[in-house]
Amino acid sequence: MDIMITLRIAGTIVLAALTAYYFDYATQQRRLDPPAFAESWRRGLAAATLATLFWVGIYSPLLVLGSGQTIDPEQLNVSALFVMHFLMGLVLLIWFVLGWSPPMDWRSVAAHLGMRSRRPLEDLAIGIGGGFVGWAGSLALMLLVVAAYGSLAGQEAIPQQQPELIRWLVGLPVLVRLLVSISAGLVEEAFFRGFLQPRAGIAFSSFLFVIAHAGYDQPFMLFGLTFLSLFLAFLVKWRQSIWPAIIAHILFDAVQLLIVIPLALKYSPL
Repeated sequence: MDIMITLRIAGTIVLAALTAYYFDYATQQRRLDPPAFAESWRRGLAAATLATLFWVGIYSPLLVLGSGQTIDPEQLNVSALFVMHFLMGLVLLIWFVLGWSPPMDWRSVAAHLGMRSRRPLEDLAIGIGGGFVGWAGSLALMLLVVAAYGSLAGQEAIPQQQPELIRWLVGLPVLVRLLVSISAGLVEEAFFRGFLQPRAGIAFSSFLFVIAHAGYDQPFMLFGLTFLSLFLAFLVKWRQSIWPAIIAHILFDAVQLLIVIPLALKYSPL
């Protein structure tokens, strides 16, 4: 194996370990660490599980960036779209099981993830409105960055074609794209906003949320996602519930996958 590849892999592993360590430290500082973490083996196992997820789902996909390698859509199947969501849910389950000695009151898990709502209908309305605001704001920021970059580097420096992975994704049946939107909204909000944000802060959770989407190889999209993540974080902090963010996230993804990107591809001259 090439020495540079080895060093890059080692670097991402170290980053994942440091990220998990910081999360554990921040959780202790906020006094939100579970009672059973007083046993060092439980805390260590939970941190190792979280570090593994950070490496598999967030840092290791960065290895292909700048390498000239791309994901071949022909080698993917629909189930691959849900693997990371399954792993996030599994890690959350392991973390809570390790954090509370049995028998655990599973009804409290929803409270720990911010999944309780005092005003469900109000949160639903705010989530729907927030979905459109988040979409419009992220799109506006992305277009602004693209325009600024184009004026500095020239229009020829702006990618003119969507990656094959995006084309494959929006070519899937409508029901599959809708299920992907729902899965992303539920699981990613539970993980990034419900789990990471209150324990390690908005900057930490938003950074990981954005980096987790870098594998799409759409650098300008990351600016829009930064706006979206901060906006969703604001909704959660304001409402003290992740449900408005879940609704907004589902709506954002559904609009992108079902309307915006298909139309952009249809009317693109390329």
